[in-house]
Amino acid sequence: MNEFITKFFQSTGDCQNEFFSPATEDSIVELEGHLNIHLPKSYRDFLLHSNGFEGSINDFFVSLEPVETILATTEVTCKYFPWAVYIGTNGNLEMFVIDKRKQPYQFGLLPYIADDNDFIPLGDTFEKFINRLYNDTALKRNYD
Repeated sequence: MNEFITKFFQSTGDCQNEFFSPATEDSIVELEGHLNIHLPKSYRDFLLHSNGFEGSINDFFVSLEPVETILATTEVTCKYFPWAVYIGTNGNLEMFVIDKRKQPYQFGLLPYIADDNDFIPLGDTFEKFINRLYNDTALKRNYD
């Protein structure tokens, strides 16, 4: 996990990345019970390292929810997408979700105003998802 964090989650320029205290195994198990899923191991490992995150991955702003708010935020933000688990946002027009419609689950982007077909899959592991955010210039948007 440390190599993964070092590679993709480095503070850059004026943006100082903020990691949070690790989640507990009990809090993750409780969340999984409420969501009726088993979170992908790669994502669980991240939560056990940092229970949420805010900062930049390369030039891409990322805010990842802590375990304690994922359920409530999913219920409100994804009420029209029962297949989605809200895990964060890019701070603009898209949310980061886990698509649980098929195995393995897919991490990706879903616009806040969308339909099911607007989901953009970015990887079946948390590492692949973060790697795509880090490297994929097509996902970097300029809203200035």
